[in-house]
Amino acid sequence: MTRKELLELHDAVCSKAKQLMEKKNHDYSSDADPLMNLRRHGEFGVLVRMNDKLARLENFLANKKLKVEDESVMDTILDLCNYSILFLALHKEVKP
Repeated sequence: MTRKELLELHDAVCSKAKQLMEKKNHDYSSDADPLMNLRRHGEFGVLVRMNDKLARLENFLANKKLKVEDESVMDTILDLCNYSILFLALHKEVKP
């Protein structure tokens, strides 16, 4: 993979992640408070969710198979991207 291809992949994944965040955020919170569902457990709660996604990827690497067929490796990657952004958003509120 060339650097150009890597950056194109980055753009494509980030675009998909943003579209997914928009949809999921609608279901989990409100326009007035897009972090509403995360405030209960804060930054640590987001890290726990990220850890769940990392564990899923670790098991995929070990077993070469996913049992939940409607959630792909790409879906897990997109969730990790979005949890990173959500963590940053919460962090910026707590420590501006």
